[in-house]
Amino acid sequence: MCERKTGLELLRVIAILGIIAMHTFGHWMEDCIGCDRIYGLLITSVFNTGVSCFMLISGYFGISRNIKKAFSLEILMLFYGMLYILAHYAHNDLNKEIIFGNVFPLMSNRYWYITTYIMLMVISDELNYAWNRTDLKTSRIILLILVLFFYMVPTISLGKVSYTHDAGKGVINMFVVYNIGRYLRKYGKGISKNVYYVMALTGCLMSFGLDCIVTFLFYEKGLFYTLSLDWSVFTLLGSIGIFGIFNNVNIDCIIINKIASLVTGIYVCEELVRDIIVMQIKKSEIHGIKLIIVNIMISLIVFILSALIEMIRKKTIGKIINKYLYESKYQ
Repeated sequence: MCERKTGLELLRVIAILGIIAMHTFGHWMEDCIGCDRIYGLLITSVFNTGVSCFMLISGYFGISRNIKKAFSLEILMLFYGMLYILAHYAHNDLNKEIIFGNVFPLMSNRYWYITTYIMLMVISDELNYAWNRTDLKTSRIILLILVLFFYMVPTISLGKVSYTHDAGKGVINMFVVYNIGRYLRKYGKGISKNVYYVMALTGCLMSFGLDCIVTFLFYEKGLFYTLSLDWSVFTLLGSIGIFGIFNNVNIDCIIINKIASLVTGIYVCEELVRDIIVMQIKKSEIHGIKLIIVNIMISLIVFILSALIEMIRKKTIGKIINKYLYESKYQ
């Protein structure tokens, strides 16, 4: 497919950093109060656009059916799954669910985004064929119908009515986002930068503002963040805007491209590294500014350590697997 743009590779790096920060705050989310909730809602409303940005990038450049890539993704999940099992065994909290989820990551939907990506890969050639033969009017009608049912309905009903029951973290919503990426590739060249800025700000501010109102009116502690989830039309709007902004960033940096090549591994590895670090912290003593600083520091440490682990994996086991794949008769 098309060669990646450094601006979008930078978006992938920032998105995974944001996702780690959001996941890290999740360890405090259930019991957070006061200003901690504002910080939690802020990072959730901004950084939960990250996964949709990943899929917009995939849609923009197009996924192709590739057995070798699917197999390498399965091996990547198994590798980190085995590390996860060993870590839980060492901590004496290993159970059947952990074993099954990490031994059969694709079947168990252990890493839902990768499972979704592989499912889209299976039908990608047919999707790309259809897009090459679909006109502008038909494309818009199809996308509007999909957005209406799978984004507008859950948003208006505050998540009470959903046709997917997965908070948007599944193949249906990512199918919609992928096709929006294809649409932007084919018809989006005339969209101005200012439109993307408005979309990004509107999406993120609406989800943040409305979630804040519900949280502080009806919750004594914890967060209401339904309007920042992947099925929210505000999250979709924000992710399209952010994608468009970075797609217009014209830079060329080998370092960013190399770091971005580690993002998938970081996505799979970060949970293990994050859990080990957070276990060493007395969470009940961390609030306010201290929580913000700790959240940022942990996120950066998790990102760096996960990147280093993935780099080592790619240089060792990854090389062996790639050698086997490229010498194999399978395509």
